[in-house]
Amino acid sequence: MNGDLRVHTAPDGVVWCGQNGISARCTGFSPEEFITQSVFKTASVIRALGTPDNSRLLLEMYERHRKAPALARRQILIASPNLCPIRSLVQDPEEVLRRIWQPDVTARLAANWHSMGPVNFNAHMLELSVRGNKEITEKSRTIFRYHPVFSVLSFFEKVDVDFVIRLVCLIIDPRWFTNTERPNRLSKVMRFSGLTPANFSESADSWGRYRDRALLVRGSWCVDDIPDIDAPRSFVWRILEHHGGSSTGMLKASQSFLRFLVLHWLQELRGSKRPLFDPVLFFKTEAEVAAYNEHVSRARS
Repeated sequence: MNGDLRVHTAPDGVVWCGQNGISARCTGFSPEEFITQSVFKTASVIRALGTPDNSRLLLEMYERHRKAPALARRQILIASPNLCPIRSLVQDPEEVLRRIWQPDVTARLAANWHSMGPVNFNAHMLELSVRGNKEITEKSRTIFRYHPVFSVLSFFEKVDVDFVIRLVCLIIDPRWFTNTERPNRLSKVMRFSGLTPANFSESADSWGRYRDRALLVRGSWCVDDIPDIDAPRSFVWRILEHHGGSSTGMLKASQSFLRFLVLHWLQELRGSKRPLFDPVLFFKTEAEVAAYNEHVSRARS
């Protein structure tokens, strides 16, 4: 087999690739056509960014691996889009492939390479099913049932599942935003999701970047049909109430909701024997911890 094959989908849907000293070239093929080419079939390792633009390509490559025993042992490695720090770079296939091939120190630290597996397949299939649709379809809801986040949502009495689907499609993979040495530090995903004081300000003049993302997180848990605030599972609502329903309370409740989801999500992705989510450290009361442990026990039985 040949060496590492670097691939990326340009904004026009055409696949670019680089291999064996060639930085980048346009193949002229769609993802469906590209996987039938010898350059794909003979590569020893395939590397790509886990961007929405690459969703179709990643799905096609993974499906071909599943159907072809000769390719089953070959790795498809996915890197964080943070390898290209600004959007314009991600849209430039030549720059993307160059950075994958010859990353500088910053890019090397940001890449966070990992093998594509069933969870990544589900995430990109979900993202592709949602893209361009004003409303969440039944197809997307069905795909979401196999997402790592789906099972933990049942802990909440009431959430807006459609908002959560759009939220996880925005993030795609929380490993891109974590510190490998301190996995519980989630400041990067909080910023990416727009959870800043400015975006929860009552003054529109103060709103900052990613205000729409912040509303997506808030809309996931802050539903019109308010649940029983005294119930242990309504911890995010009690955070809001503790702050008098203020913008600060809305921010802190949204941060707590996202932290709950992401820690469980990371735990599923890593398959850690040592849980990343510790209910004793996360929750404020013994009743909340007991309710969570009971929920986990029921889910496993």
